[in-house]
Amino acid sequence: MEPEVSIIVLSYNHWECTERMLCTLGKTSGRAFETVVVDNGSAEETRRSLAEFSSGERASALGMRCVYLERNLGVAGGRNVGTSAASGRYLAFLDNDVEVTNPIWLDALVTAIECDAGIGVAGGALIHVGGVQGHDFWGGFVDAACRVHYYDRQPGQLIETDYCLGACMLVEAGLWRELAGFSTVYGLANYEDVDFCLRAREKGMRCVVVSGAQLLHHSHSTTRIAGFERMRRYLVSGRKFRERWLGRLRPGRNE
Repeated sequence: MEPEVSIIVLSYNHWECTERMLCTLGKTSGRAFETVVVDNGSAEETRRSLAEFSSGERASALGMRCVYLERNLGVAGGRNVGTSAASGRYLAFLDNDVEVTNPIWLDALVTAIECDAGIGVAGGALIHVGGVQGHDFWGGFVDAACRVHYYDRQPGQLIETDYCLGACMLVEAGLWRELAGFSTVYGLANYEDVDFCLRAREKGMRCVVVSGAQLLHHSHSTTRIAGFERMRRYLVSGRKFRERWLGRLRPGRNE
């Protein structure tokens, strides 16, 4: 069966996280999909483990193929490369620190977009697990000062939001191409998913979080950057985000 959805997964070292994610991805049901794993310049040990996994039966069931990059292009750059190997009508982005526990998560995301032509981006409801600092994510908003806020929990099936997280995000491939993918101006990570969603909203498309697409999220378990350095990178990316979006945000947000 031809894949309806291409699932793009980044791998960067910490193979145990990627392996857990891929093994749980096999629980997914309801939609035909392929899996494109982009190794973002990992150490040789991780690349060997990925190559070995990709030759096995579990990888075959996932319709899996791999793209190996010689250096780390960051979250945006790696995902953008992954889409060039994708053939599905829809593109789903999953972080490798996500764990699939709900078999219908993908069907719930696709159904949301299929049933409402005004929805451009559908995201999963992410439930934080593990000891690393993090939080649940059920949508959020960007205020007039370009500060990014999140909803911990929200009622309803479709939660209107200014942005979805790239840890679990689905978009129609045509819209993805129209918007030229994730912006790479923010460095290795941070804000590229918010930026993409805001550009989709500028096109008149809505963003929603689908509560029926709940996934576990082991936040920051693959980056493992020390707190100070992580904050420094976040502040640098945030300054670039404000430079791009201050005074440009569409009114009627979710404050």
